[in-house]
Order: sequence, then structure tokens, then C-alpha cells
Amino acid sequence: MEFGIIAMIGGAYVGLGRFDEAVIAARKSIGKHPTFLPAHLFLASALAHLGRKEESDKTVRRILELQPKFTISGRRGHWSPLYIEGLQKAGLPE
Repeated sequence: MEFGIIAMIGGAYVGLGRFDEAVIAARKSIGKHPTFLPAHLFLASALAHLGRKEESDKTVRRILELQPKFTISGRRGHWSPLYIEGLQKAGLPE
């Protein structure tokens, strides 16, 4: 379950506005468990905040492959405003 802990660290970095570090943690988690959705979500949010559109778009496509009916509304209230804002910037469905 190390991949989950690493992903949550990435989520914490997003919440702190430390987006470069969030990208590193999320990618490390994905490397250990390629289908772990939270890591992809943290990655998409961080990349969008960094303005790395091409990478963010690729991550969004992967998220929607893993969970075709994903919506941001299902995440509201559980995570930081910066995380949600990043998902919106990434273009995930509301």
C-alpha cells in the first residue's frame, strides 16, 4: 500500500501549492500502481496548475479511461480548494 501513501503525499503537496513536488509523488505512485486513480487525479491537478497542458491532457484521458463517469462534483468537500481548482483547469467534467 506504499503507492497509496505516496499518492496522498502528492495530494498534500497540491493542497500546499507545491505542485512540482506533487508531480514527483504522483508519478512515483503511478509507477508502483498504474491504475490507482487518486494518483492520476493529483497529477492532473498539479500539472494543470503548472500550465503543463499537454501532460495534463494526457493524464485526463487516462483518468477517463480508468473511470469513464468521473466528475469533479464527487470530490468536492473532501479535498483542498487548490486540488479542485486544478481538476477544473485540467478540464475534467464537473
